[in-house]
Amino acid sequence: MMSEVIQYVTSAPYFWHTMGATTASAVFLGAMLYNGDLRKLTKGLIAILPYTALLTATNLIRITDYLATDPGPHNLTAAWAGTMTIIYLTFFYILGLLSGVITTGLAHKRTAKAFC
Repeated sequence: MMSEVIQYVTSAPYFWHTMGATTASAVFLGAMLYNGDLRKLTKGLIAILPYTALLTATNLIRITDYLATDPGPHNLTAAWAGTMTIIYLTFFYILGLLSGVITTGLAHKRTAKAFC
């Protein structure tokens, strides 16, 4: 069932384009907001992950209510799609934040070595 949900979500129009834009935006934000400080990013992730968990739990409750009324196979896939999209989006956003912070940190180290 989960492979059907993943295929349903990832085959949506502009899905991968949106994940790329999300990652690129997060790289930019991670570099700007955290300026290479991985400790600050850890605090930010601690704030993001419970939000994602609560949002996912809310969607799962909504899914069980929806499937109680009409448990068809297509409805099951469509119901899980929202939760799977949130999980994908959060993953790519965190990946972008990490990339931005690590890249900025490496750039700062190289700059510091060049001026020493």
